[in-house]
Amino acid sequence: MDKDNDKNATAGRPRHPDIGWIARATSMVLLILGLAATLWYLRQLVFLTFAGILIAVVISHLAVKLRRHVPMPRLLSLGVVVGLIILAVTTLIMATGPQVVGQFDTLAQRLPDALKSLEDYLNSSRIGTYMLNRIEEPEQSGNWNALGLITGTFSTVMNVVANIFVVIAVALFLATNPDIYRKGAMLLVPDHMQPRTNRFLDTVSPGLFHWLIGQLVAMAVVAVLMALGLWWLGMPVYIALGVIAGLTNFIPYFGPFIGGIPAMVIAFSIEPTKAFWVALLIFLVQALEGNFITPNIQKQATSLPPALIIVTIVGFGLLFGLLGMMFATPILLVIVVAVHIFYIEGMLNKTAPPPQ
Repeated sequence: MDKDNDKNATAGRPRHPDIGWIARATSMVLLILGLAATLWYLRQLVFLTFAGILIAVVISHLAVKLRRHVPMPRLLSLGVVVGLIILAVTTLIMATGPQVVGQFDTLAQRLPDALKSLEDYLNSSRIGTYMLNRIEEPEQSGNWNALGLITGTFSTVMNVVANIFVVIAVALFLATNPDIYRKGAMLLVPDHMQPRTNRFLDTVSPGLFHWLIGQLVAMAVVAVLMALGLWWLGMPVYIALGVIAGLTNFIPYFGPFIGGIPAMVIAFSIEPTKAFWVALLIFLVQALEGNFITPNIQKQATSLPPALIIVTIVGFGLLFGLLGMMFATPILLVIVVAVHIFYIEGMLNKTAPPPQ
C-alpha cells in the first residue's frame, strides 16, 4: 500500500524540464545574439565582403562564358576577363574623363550657391522656415577648423582607398580559387544538409550574376537618358548630373530620386519652373526604367516582389545607412533563395518552383 501511494505521489508531481535542454537552448540563443552583435559591429566589413563576392561572381561567370567559345585554362580566362574590364574602364575614362571631371568640378562650385538660393527661398515662407529649423546645422555637431577639414578629407580618401582594396582583394581571391572556400564552408554543414547547400550555392550564384549585369546595364541606360534629357532642358553640367543619376540607380526604386536631388537643386537656382521640368524628367525616366528597361533586362534574373524590395531597402537603410540600401536587393535575393530551398522544401516538404 505504501509503495502504491509513493507511485501515485510521484505521478502527481509536475515534471520539470530537462536542465540539459535548457542549457543547450540558452547557449544557442547566446550564440545567435553574439553572432548578431559581431555582424553589427563589423557591418561595414560584411558589406564590403559581399561586394567582393558580387564582383567575383561576375568575373567567374564571364570567364565560364568565354571558355565556352574559346577553350583555355581557367586562370587564363579569368585574366582575360579582368584585363578586358580594365581596358574598357580605362578607355571610357580616357575618352570622357576630362569633360566629366570638368563638369564635376563645376558642379562642386555651383552646388553651394544653389543650396544657398534654395535656403533663401524656403526662408521666405513659414513652412520653409519650419523645415529648415528641423534640419540640424553643421555647426551644432562641433566646431569646424581648417586642420580638422584637411585631416578629415585625408581620412575619407584613405578609407575609400582601403575599402576599394578590400573589395578587389576579396573578388580576385574568390574568383581565382573558389573551390577552397566552398569546401571550407561545406565542412561546417551537416552531412544531411550538404546536397541542399550545394543546390543553394548553385542557384544563388547565377541569380546574383544576372541581377548585377542587368542592374549595370539599367544604370548605364538611366545615365544616358538623364544626361540627354537635362541637355535638352538646357541644364548645365548635364553629364555629371546624368552620371550621378546612373550611379544611384544601383538602388532600385529610390536611386533615381536620390540621384535627381542635385539636378533639382541646380535647376531651382536657375529658375523654379525649370526645377519642375527636371522633376518631371526624373519621374518619366523612373517610370520608363521601372516598367520597361529593368523588366526586359532582368528576364533571366531571380524575380523579387516589388513591395518586398521596397520594404527591404527602407529597413536596411534605417539600420545600415547608404551601404545597406545599396546591397539590400542582392541580399534579399540570397535570403529568398535560402528560404525556398532550406525552409519551404527542406522543412515544409513543399515542391514549389524556385524563384525566377
